[in-house]
Amino acid sequence: MKTIHYSAVIIPPDRQRKEFSAEHLRNLADDFTSGYGILHPIVLRNDGLTLVVGECRLRALAICAAEGKPIQHAGQTLPIGHIPYSALADLPEVDLVAAELHENTRRKNLTLMEEAKAVARYQALRRAEFPAITDKQLMQELHPVDTPSSTTEAIRDMTLIAKHADMPEVANAKSKGEALRAIRRTHNTDLTNTLGKLISSNYIGSHKNLLGDARDVLATLPSGTYACICTDPPYGVGADKFSSVQEQDHKYADDFTYFKDLLSTVAPELFRVASDQAHLYLFCDPRHWHILRDIFAEVGWNVWNRPIIWHKAVGPANGLGIAPRPEHAPRNSYDCVLFANKGDRKVNSIQPDVISNCPRTTVSGHPAEKPASVYINLLERSCQPGDQVLDPFAGGGPIFPAANFLHLHATGINRDEADHNLAASRLNEHTFKGDL
Repeated sequence: MKTIHYSAVIIPPDRQRKEFSAEHLRNLADDFTSGYGILHPIVLRNDGLTLVVGECRLRALAICAAEGKPIQHAGQTLPIGHIPYSALADLPEVDLVAAELHENTRRKNLTLMEEAKAVARYQALRRAEFPAITDKQLMQELHPVDTPSSTTEAIRDMTLIAKHADMPEVANAKSKGEALRAIRRTHNTDLTNTLGKLISSNYIGSHKNLLGDARDVLATLPSGTYACICTDPPYGVGADKFSSVQEQDHKYADDFTYFKDLLSTVAPELFRVASDQAHLYLFCDPRHWHILRDIFAEVGWNVWNRPIIWHKAVGPANGLGIAPRPEHAPRNSYDCVLFANKGDRKVNSIQPDVISNCPRTTVSGHPAEKPASVYINLLERSCQPGDQVLDPFAGGGPIFPAANFLHLHATGINRDEADHNLAASRLNEHTFKGDL
């Protein structure tokens, strides 16, 4: 039997596993001294010093030694602090990585990031030896028994996660799915930023996509300009804390105080920039409709005495609404729209105050996105071709495809550069009648 004192073992700095549960080590140490002893020796390199497999056992043995307790292996009592080991033949690095990875993943001892880095390292070493090796073959080497058909994607997913280890939202992800969603969001944002900048630099239409805080930008806009304002401001309901949207990136505080101060500031400015005969459509939470009614009525708007109800379409492609407390309460499946008049502008036709059948035709990735189809439904109630329309909280930019469909001239405002670029990417987007 080969034994070594635990303090003499060299633990390489690039070991896959970095985190160890104190409870797990305590239980393992108790197992070592309970009569069963240590069942499997640790594995060292051919130098008889460098650890390959068994860091948990080594750390548990250190606990036993600190408590003055010897352990047994194969019926023999070992000197205190000593642990049995097997010398690994002088194998290539790729086999050492595979041995350690298999040992840890079999016991589910690695964190997501540790396993991802180990799989990526194994893939790189094996591909250096055999460039034509497939992901399926790699997974069969790592998990030779009962390999699921989906494991060819596991190599790809793990190497992708390892590649983005420097992203905090990936490094701190609690699951592979959460990490992959964070990577996808980042890639989509980068792509949208590039596309938005490209479209903006070549855009020759009549729309205006403005960057800045709505409170500042509105002050620069001319008075009496816009025939209709259609917008979706923050709701003041803490949407950034909802469990169903925590994985999405809210770039603004959604507390009530911020919401009320913001809308109180912009209400008179919206009244000023609206034409003498104008309509306002403002999305809001049902709990705050009466607050907004008072704010906008006070600055001169003639607010309709009941909200318009937008019943969100149901289905995977259309979004199901937000579930703030999915285990305790119903899903929110409708929003309110405050409707107000400046002057005495007439509507184009009599329409119901409940909107349905407005599917999500474009999924921009904005956490509070409204479909362009619901903007069309509202704008076509009030506008004529050629009218100027305004969205001071443009978000994902649904005002632009809606304006293109109705032949309107739209101005959108975003304070966040990523949202600004996202809206810019839709300047030339059209929504067709078949989408409604």
